[in-house]
Amino acid sequence: MLNEFQKRALSSTLCTVEEMIQEIEFKLQQNVYRGILYEELIEDSSLMNKKEIVRKISLLRDILEKLQKQFGLKKRIVEVKRQIIGNLYYCLQITEAAKAKKMKGYGAVADDLENHLDPQINQIHRVIREIIKVIES
Repeated sequence: MLNEFQKRALSSTLCTVEEMIQEIEFKLQQNVYRGILYEELIEDSSLMNKKEIVRKISLLRDILEKLQKQFGLKKRIVEVKRQIIGNLYYCLQITEAAKAKKMKGYGAVADDLENHLDPQINQIHRVIREIIKVIES
């Protein structure tokens, strides 16, 4: 019924749906994340409907499974190691853009900003590279 290109396109789309619903379900189960510069919060109104949302997610998974079987869609294998390393390299890239010289694009930069900011950004880079090294060893 589907050619190989159509199968890959459908599989990719449905895989993305599955990833998103898994993330939603995970967030509902965790309730909140309180970090230093980032916080997630689930409002009380959504907490009252949590069981219903999880039930609907289960229905979505049933439909995905039916489609997978019906069209013989292949499972995508995601290597968590590669995913983590990719995220860490992304962190290296975006923090490089946070150095003092790059801040000129947002307005005048204080003379001593480079001395206060860049060493800490470099420390972030060093620790991220150490994490990558541990993962790759």
